[in-house]
Amino acid sequence: MATLVSQHSYTGDINLPASSKPFALPFDFVKGDGNSHQFNVTVQNNSEDVVLSAATCLFKIFRTADGGTVSIAADVDGSIMSKAFTAECTAYTMPIYIMAVVTSGSVERTVWYASARVRPGAGDVVVDPGSAVPSLGELLAAIADCEAATAAAEAATALIRYTFVKYSAINPTQNSDMKDTIDAWIGIYNGTSSTAPTAYTSYLWYEIKGETGEDGADFTILGTYADLAALRTAIPSPAIGDVYNVGASAPYNIYRATGEANPDDWEDQGTLQATTDAVDMDITDSGDYYTSDNVEGALQEAGAITSKGFGIADNNIVQIDHASVADDDFARFTANGLEGRSAAEVLSDIGAQAKATITENTDAAPALGTIANNAEYRCTHATPTAAPTMTIAAIAAVTTEFVASVIYKAKSSAPAAPVITNNSGYTIHYIGINCASNAFTPIASTVYKLSIVFTGLYLNIFVEVL
Repeated sequence: MATLVSQHSYTGDINLPASSKPFALPFDFVKGDGNSHQFNVTVQNNSEDVVLSAATCLFKIFRTADGGTVSIAADVDGSIMSKAFTAECTAYTMPIYIMAVVTSGSVERTVWYASARVRPGAGDVVVDPGSAVPSLGELLAAIADCEAATAAAEAATALIRYTFVKYSAINPTQNSDMKDTIDAWIGIYNGTSSTAPTAYTSYLWYEIKGETGEDGADFTILGTYADLAALRTAIPSPAIGDVYNVGASAPYNIYRATGEANPDDWEDQGTLQATTDAVDMDITDSGDYYTSDNVEGALQEAGAITSKGFGIADNNIVQIDHASVADDDFARFTANGLEGRSAAEVLSDIGAQAKATITENTDAAPALGTIANNAEYRCTHATPTAAPTMTIAAIAAVTTEFVASVIYKAKSSAPAAPVITNNSGYTIHYIGINCASNAFTPIASTVYKLSIVFTGLYLNIFVEVL
């Protein structure tokens, strides 16, 4: 679609007084025209373009009809100030005067000045030969229809009700008593609010948890009778809930007094039984408790086990085969079941040993004493003055286990190997870093780890740098 905006370009020279060159525009405006005429004024000084980026540029339109002035901020591009005039500029049918004004600092200058006429436009009286505009009566009827529809919609909305539930530990007296988790009191709201009310007074409150009742009576069988007739004869006026055994022998049927008249005075509750996942078993099978034999028999009868139940064969029941199992023991199978084993016994059973015991020595000249089996000694002084001393005790046999380690830092000057008093009865062999000809010569300020291992032939000391 072609643009409806007319472009009008002019030049204003600030070296020429604007008042000396006002001119009438070669066209007229129509009353009410808005944004349809854009003016583009190039600002020059002695015919050379002036950069307007630091200036404020306005178009001012003076209306002679009411003496008002409309000021419009211009868009600036280099030396050109541009703007389309709004409908306010042509609001009256009278001449108008147009000024392009540039302000820089405290200086304001009119650089271009013109005049134009505003011609009459469309009037305010509407001619409606085709009756396109509704009559007043039709408008009032339409308004009444809208009001009726609005009332109907409001009435329909009023039919929608919402229910919300809150709880409280007490009959609430303040909003903070309410909560969302179940408690002794329940509050119910039913109304038109689509969100839960926050005021406790908006809810109807009901107590749903009463006071703690009295303890019930213990279940006690009060006697045993051969048949129901004997029970009725012996106990003509029982209290409601009294229970008696009825039958010639166990298992007995349990009868409870109902308080009704004969023949509904006693209610048969059946036999008293215990139930397992496999089978129902009479609690009277061996008096008043279960033995391993009758449990086995019941499970075999139900098909839960296929042979004698206790043992370690497939489908057997496993039982404890140890007279003194202790808390925290580990379980080990025996031929008849399970026995308890301590941590030390488990290590022995699987041929393992406990983790090494670690001892720290912070002395500058550490004396470690007699080295223990399965132990690690850490000499942690940062500036030692002497190598550690230690003793290795006698080793009883070639099958004796002896493993230990020593970590230390060689002193910073004239370092020496650790002094070892060897009472083991076996020759020490040094192997590893800084070792030669079965001797260990440490380097100053170096951290070493000596791993001492008895092999049955020698007492090997493996040296590594940490």
